[in-house]
Amino acid sequence: MQIPAPSALVWNQMGIAYEMLFDYKHAMRCYSESLKINPRDPVVPNNLATAQDGTKQFSSAERTYRKSLKLEPNSALTLKNLGTNLLM
Repeated sequence: MQIPAPSALVWNQMGIAYEMLFDYKHAMRCYSESLKINPRDPVVPNNLATAQDGTKQFSSAERTYRKSLKLEPNSALTLKNLGTNLLM
């Protein structure tokens, strides 16, 4: 029996788990894998950007938040995270 490849949702959930452990490198990898499968999900770029903020990649995170906002312009969470990013 062959094990199926993880879905975009599973990759995102693994990224969240890694980020909660402050393992931003693996979190960003998981979020990137999720985006490869489903590039239209606005939640994943927001999550990726929070991990980028965690590694002090503030410019990259800002660009990633803005990509998320293109997919979901009225996301209160992404707007809040972008505002926090800009203050840093």
